[in-house]
Amino acid sequence: MLDSEPAGSPRKRSRGCHEDRVGWLAAGRSLLRGGAAGGGRHEFLLFVGDRFDAYLERFHPDGFCDHPGLTIVRSGFDNGSRLRRIWWQQVVLPRLVHGSGAGVFHGPAYLVPAAMRTPSVLSLYDLLLYEAPQFCTRSNRWHYRLALPAGVRQAERVIVPSAYTRGAVGRWLLDAYSRTVVIPLGVEHRFAEPARLEFDLRERFRLPERFLLWVGNVEPKKNVPLLIDALLALRRRGEEVPCLVIAGSLSWGTNDLMRAFLASGLETRVVFLGRVRDEHLPALYQQAEAFVFPSLGEGFGLPVAEAMAAGVPVLVSDDGALPEVAGDAGLVLPARDPAAWADGIARVWHDVELRESLRARGRARAVGLSWERTAAATIAVYEAVAEETRMGTPRKKPAPALPPPSDPPRRRRPAKGIMWPGGSADFDERTGERNIMHTGGSADFDERTGERHGTPSAAGEDSHAQPDR
Repeated sequence: MLDSEPAGSPRKRSRGCHEDRVGWLAAGRSLLRGGAAGGGRHEFLLFVGDRFDAYLERFHPDGFCDHPGLTIVRSGFDNGSRLRRIWWQQVVLPRLVHGSGAGVFHGPAYLVPAAMRTPSVLSLYDLLLYEAPQFCTRSNRWHYRLALPAGVRQAERVIVPSAYTRGAVGRWLLDAYSRTVVIPLGVEHRFAEPARLEFDLRERFRLPERFLLWVGNVEPKKNVPLLIDALLALRRRGEEVPCLVIAGSLSWGTNDLMRAFLASGLETRVVFLGRVRDEHLPALYQQAEAFVFPSLGEGFGLPVAEAMAAGVPVLVSDDGALPEVAGDAGLVLPARDPAAWADGIARVWHDVELRESLRARGRARAVGLSWERTAAATIAVYEAVAEETRMGTPRKKPAPALPPPSDPPRRRRPAKGIMWPGGSADFDERTGERNIMHTGGSADFDERTGERHGTPSAAGEDSHAQPDR
């Protein structure tokens, strides 16, 4: 039990957990399951909108989570549009949390309501808004430049998934650096277990015997065109061109990628699967020859950790937190050098000993990334915040002296006045990171068949949110 009152006082619920994104619900589900595995000694509240039941029916028909201390609070509020999400977070949610008697509130998606009086914890996954704004849509740049500084000022603790993201906090939100805690994301055990499906995955998706795999929502920061260029480089050299399987929905900013693909002549060597169901992902990973992930600015990169757990050799870019996540278990390549990626792909494709070495190192590294550890560390943050509140410790701590960063600190003046929350416009469940609102393409589009399957509608999520990646 978390309690901001002295021992022996009336019991309070431990946490108000704001959740109105499909992907954040899935990440929160893994976190709660990890907490249950650790003993489940705390109470949790999950505040949801009126689309939550539709979300459960589609993605979790067997139940959301079996955590013994979880209570789902249905508000009956439709927070499907951006303006309604703003009202939900700014007005409705604080009232629900205050009325619940929660001891600690966790905003898991970059935002804490300005009106929140309950001691708060905030999760950040990257600071692309400042570090690489070209990877954000115009609406999200406007939204988060107003909302993010206010949420950071409100939070007693800021949780980030990597030292890379904590460094970004030091560069852009220096006052929050001393309140920032690094807690890596976890990997579900099922990725390391032999996958059992009732059908032949290769036959279902018409996959070749050997293939490279990429998983995620296709958007500019994922740098997928580099993989097309790397395959073209191999073809120009007269070398074997492996088949590349892209598992994920086409998000915003994919027109250039599709034009490059259509002009490449690689139609038989690149396969777009569209969104792959979550329960099929472990099998897809395990049957791949290697996993390639050349992303830019990732705050963690959960697909890399999943691939390592599944025993798949990984090739990652040297940008963002990917070298930190892969460590010595992956082949780290320049993020903007197609020739280097062509060399790396050829090495892994032809060198059996290298593949086996990467498999073994990847499995060993993934063992340390579990949702149980993530949940235990997160709950420790809640407990610390609750104890500080009980003892009357000042909420804001002075920032410590920092070593000179590689680049001069670039601070932005925090936005004044009201915060405009509303959650991220989209979420990449598999990477655990904020995605950008779709402005082109479809959130659920099968490139192979040309069919649109519809987007999820649940728990007040943005209609563009993706459950799988």
